[in-house]
Amino acid sequence: MLQLPAPHYLKAVELGIIDPEAIVPREWIYDFCVLCPATPADCVGFFRQYGATSEVDDNTYIALVAGGFFRKILEPAGVAELLAKRFTKQAHHDAGLRRCLEQLQSEFTSAERAQELCVHVLTPYQELAERLLGDLPCPNEFSLGR
Repeated sequence: MLQLPAPHYLKAVELGIIDPEAIVPREWIYDFCVLCPATPADCVGFFRQYGATSEVDDNTYIALVAGGFFRKILEPAGVAELLAKRFTKQAHHDAGLRRCLEQLQSEFTSAERAQELCVHVLTPYQELAERLLGDLPCPNEFSLGR
């Protein structure tokens, strides 16, 4: 039986934090290349056909976003977009989360302040991010075509 990629790897692909090729099991490289998924969504769809999932809990999701931020793949605007996408409903009930998202998305927040907010909010998740993504290359560091 082939080992499917872990859900957090597929979520990292969806978020653009890692290249799809970095998580392809060796046994599937031929099929993957022949089907040639053009986008991260195609890659995740390819694995879903085999029963894989990209569902992760909230802490894992934030850790993946933190990994993207600290690897300099995500800018504060990207962090804000991903956090808002996942946590908008929760922000209605959590004043701290709501203020954080509002500040990150405000046109009046300077780039420096947005960077400081991201560092402050995501630093507690940096260690988990390294455990989840530490063995995977950043985007464009790995390619099947090389």
